[in-house]
Amino acid sequence: MDTVRHVVRPGLPHARRAYRTPVVDTKQDLSKTAKSYADTLKTAKDSSTIHTVYPTFVEELRKAKFTSQTEPLLQKQDVASILRKLASSGRPEDIQRIQELLYDLETVFDMRPSLDLYTTIVEGLAEKIQPQVAFDFLKRMPTLPGRYVPTMDHFLAVLEASVDQVSFLWIRNAVQNMHRMGCRSKQAVANIIIKSWWNSLELNREEPRPEDFISLFDLLESWRIPYTIENVDFAVKLFEGASLSASGQELRRVYQSMAKDDNSSNISPAQLSQAAQSSGVQAAIELFQSSQKRSISPSNALRYILQYSHTLSDIELAQRELKAQCDVRHWTVVISNCARADKLSEALCIYDASRAAGIRPDAGLIAPILRGLWRKSLQKRSDDYLEEALFLYKDLSAASPPSSTLQNSNLSRHSPGPDATIYHILFRLLSRAQDADKYYPAAERLLEDMEAYNIPTDVSAIAAPMICLEIQRASSPDEAWEAYRARQPVLDEDGYSIVLQHFSKKQFGSRWVPAIQEYFTIVQDMRRAGIEITTKVYNILLTQIGFLSTKLLREGEFDGDFKDDLITVTRRTHDLLSLDASFEPDSIILSQLISTYQRLGCFGDAYRVWELMYLTGSFNCVTVSNILDGCGYANDIHTAHAIWRKLSRDGFSFDLHNWNTWVECLCRCGHLNMARKVVLQDMPDAGKKPTLDTVMILVKFARRNGVEVEVLAQIEKHLPSLYRGVTQLKSID
Repeated sequence: MDTVRHVVRPGLPHARRAYRTPVVDTKQDLSKTAKSYADTLKTAKDSSTIHTVYPTFVEELRKAKFTSQTEPLLQKQDVASILRKLASSGRPEDIQRIQELLYDLETVFDMRPSLDLYTTIVEGLAEKIQPQVAFDFLKRMPTLPGRYVPTMDHFLAVLEASVDQVSFLWIRNAVQNMHRMGCRSKQAVANIIIKSWWNSLELNREEPRPEDFISLFDLLESWRIPYTIENVDFAVKLFEGASLSASGQELRRVYQSMAKDDNSSNISPAQLSQAAQSSGVQAAIELFQSSQKRSISPSNALRYILQYSHTLSDIELAQRELKAQCDVRHWTVVISNCARADKLSEALCIYDASRAAGIRPDAGLIAPILRGLWRKSLQKRSDDYLEEALFLYKDLSAASPPSSTLQNSNLSRHSPGPDATIYHILFRLLSRAQDADKYYPAAERLLEDMEAYNIPTDVSAIAAPMICLEIQRASSPDEAWEAYRARQPVLDEDGYSIVLQHFSKKQFGSRWVPAIQEYFTIVQDMRRAGIEITTKVYNILLTQIGFLSTKLLREGEFDGDFKDDLITVTRRTHDLLSLDASFEPDSIILSQLISTYQRLGCFGDAYRVWELMYLTGSFNCVTVSNILDGCGYANDIHTAHAIWRKLSRDGFSFDLHNWNTWVECLCRCGHLNMARKVVLQDMPDAGKKPTLDTVMILVKFARRNGVEVEVLAQIEKHLPSLYRGVTQLKSID
């Protein structure tokens, strides 16, 4: 089944087909036409020919209905050549066509995606275009066909091609991102960092000094990047090339001295870290102080002793006992530990203490707290988290303004000022602002700051939150649509997802139904961008309709027209889902569809979805609970019995929620006695122990029917432990 459809794409400059398909009547003629296009693609000298021919070629292949027994018109080496030409051109439309071809490999060419094809693309991108485009492709690789994670060689291809084109800040951030993607550095990365740092010194007209390399080696150690005498030899050659041979030899002596000290040490960093982790900071300090020989300075020892710390008291103890002051790296480690452990208040207290100690904040110090604030905002929406984040950003930007010379050659592990990660988190928080009008000026100021720091703003991580802010501020559907169109071209898969959520939730009035036509126009834009459409885009819309349906029921004011509109949108979404040939609907989206129909009182529609799922075997426990819940609210005990009997006969394994829903369904349909039998007999016989939730469902409906005393007596007799829980709850009530 095709993942990506081939349509004439307005975004591609060569989308108008110069090669018109001739009128043919036989498979032989079609095969001949397809072969002609294949030959053209094989000999194409530039990407424009590929853009012109490729969509028609794929269309002809599908018409001819080639099978796996037919000799492929394009071999793997031909596909690799096409990908290489597109990558070497490297325009946005070329990247889009590359992704389209990757999705077509299995469905059209019966060819599995392979790592060497991705290597061909990466090498082509690295050689010919802006490094950031190549690096963005690396980050996207795990989401593309084959789900390959970039290898060290992929990163090296980009870094080696980029080292003389980009700033030290860019190289440093790229290496950090490489580590985040789980790729550990090789020794070759050390040379790239040395060369990039050397370039930054030349750019700032600073003369490199051998002693500066101690900080550079320290940076490499903190990144766990291996370096040896070969890397030192590389640095010495740089000194010699700059007519600084004496400095180069001094660097060699510095390195040899460091290596000698390391070999004679009787206490290792790993031992300090292990002692701190297993026995606490005090034990690690005592281990260090008991060492006869110390190649590790007290300042360096702090890093390993505090590696697993979460408290300000640990920092104060280590500083006092070792008579050394923590620098920004040490504070960053402890703050990061707090943030990861969800101890945000402690992290903020430690940050305040670092400022009081005179520490200049950098991106590494601030980012963990911002991520913690973002996670908190997802749990509970509040502008307080955004206010705190903006306060931290103000500190950071003031400590390292755009004009600061620290930005290019600073040897900190992190950017001295705001970096792309900082801005991306801030804009994510802004997208959830409750008062969009209040915070929109702050977003505009951040965009201006990004320009000043030379950080790209035309990326999805910025465009998507800005669209969301502008949608929230829009006073009409037209304004919301214009906001989307203005920034849409740079959106990626995550960006589209965020925009779809905000677009579906925006209400222009108390009885506003999601604009389904515009919603699915955005989905079509995703297709044109080569993004694989999944059930998520349908789930977002159905979830919002379900929310509006529940809200309508809770308000208690019947609005027939609004309900009819919601039903119409749900059925139209169901139709589009059924017609979408790019994927098979899974149990998650179909369960959501049943739930939405059920909330709207459309039990017939919900049951038809259930029948389809049952016949295809694509249901799960959630689906079963949803349909039984629908039966209960529709007072359809006959259908509920039929479903339960069929599933029992099939040997379906009901979970506890299924049993509880079955009990509630029986109660809603007026079959309280049968519900009692299920709780007191059927569940124990099936090996499922009723819980307090189970018996409380029974008690609630028994109370409505005036038989609560009788039911409680039965629970006391058969389930005495649960009876005590019921009586405790009743006493609280």
